[in-house]
Amino acid sequence: MLRSLVGSEMCIRDRGTTVYLVDRRIDMLPRLLNADLCSLRPEVDRLAFSVTWEMTPDGKCLDNRTKFFKSVIHSERAFSYGEAQSQMDDPACTDPLTCDVRNLNMLAKRLKANRVAMGALNLASPEVKFALDTETNNPLDVGVYELKEANSLVEEFMLLANITVGAQIEKHFNQLALLRRHPDPLPTQFEPLIKAAESVGLSMKVASSKELADSLDAAVREGDEYFNKALRILSTRCMQQAVYFCSGSLPQDQYRHYGLAAAIYTHYTSPIRRYADVMVHRLLAASIGVDELPMTMRDKDSVGQVCDNINRRHLMAQMAGRASVDLHTLFYFKDRTVQEKGIILRLRENGVGVLVPRFGIEALVRLDELHPDLVYSDELLTLAAGGRTFHMFDWVELEITVDNSKPHRPGLSLTILPPGDDKPAQAEASPEPKKKKARKKK
Repeated sequence: MLRSLVGSEMCIRDRGTTVYLVDRRIDMLPRLLNADLCSLRPEVDRLAFSVTWEMTPDGKCLDNRTKFFKSVIHSERAFSYGEAQSQMDDPACTDPLTCDVRNLNMLAKRLKANRVAMGALNLASPEVKFALDTETNNPLDVGVYELKEANSLVEEFMLLANITVGAQIEKHFNQLALLRRHPDPLPTQFEPLIKAAESVGLSMKVASSKELADSLDAAVREGDEYFNKALRILSTRCMQQAVYFCSGSLPQDQYRHYGLAAAIYTHYTSPIRRYADVMVHRLLAASIGVDELPMTMRDKDSVGQVCDNINRRHLMAQMAGRASVDLHTLFYFKDRTVQEKGIILRLRENGVGVLVPRFGIEALVRLDELHPDLVYSDELLTLAAGGRTFHMFDWVELEITVDNSKPHRPGLSLTILPPGDDKPAQAEASPEPKKKKARKKK
């Protein structure tokens, strides 16, 4: 269908991805395709490209039973994640559709357990969502995005499809397959995580993704339910970026996806919002003989150039999404002064890096101007300031407001409140590169 659009195909390829902002979405495809013809709708036939498996009850795929084929899907109903979760949780719901969803959820749990046993990581990041005014688009509320079992259900089958299709296209086009790899982190990249854990008496093993996953699962701190998530956030920041690549450009031992503990991986499940998936669909169609591989995809250098572009566009989309979150966070705090708890995730010679889970805000709170006699210990990971000593993973009370001292560049101001005092200590907050994200699609 895209190839019939001729000129639009080049534009779509150059865009590479859909961009998700807080208040809008910039689609990769024309609206007619994205919002209608290529989207599932209840009780409407839709053309699709399907992967099916036969599984044992413990989530093992039977050999030689996987099928790839062009299909027509007639969806019975559309669920939001919340609706699907409510149906699964309600014992009064015993209709066939709900029972099918519960069975899928049972298999999804088995699939996830199998991945974890192989060393797949369960990492974390402070993702936020906004409630926007329907008329002005101004944020009315901001909070952490809560993942449900229903999210995991969909994710597990998407991951399985991506892994299965990746193996299929590499088998038939071992020099031309578009795959996605997540390089192993360099040993030095784990040093901040290891040091942070040691500062609170924990030991992190990082020789493999399995060792890291086991260490994270065992890392608990009595009385602090958020501690484990904070450690997973730090772990995420030790990772290299996952990238698309052409299989002919690297040896097979470098195909691996570290975070998923998968020997091979690609993106197949979202061709309406990622051009990588469009190319993978074309490779898959050619692998089963239902279509010819386009001439532009028969040269590994050409495939590699497309990979370079979509990697660049994906990074730009991430940056745009984060900037949109930052902007709407400023809008939310424009006329507000809020007190909220934050957790220390970084210590520096001039201040502390804090994360506010409630709002997904992260900033460096500078203390050097108020306390010129700061004492920083790199060995112990402590910072002494004004008779108070800060440690990694300490919780501090913060006051959050907007600093308008630079009218052309307003920014969030975070100040640390003294223990038991409702008046903030003087301290300037300078933003660090934000790790929080707008809600993104996988």
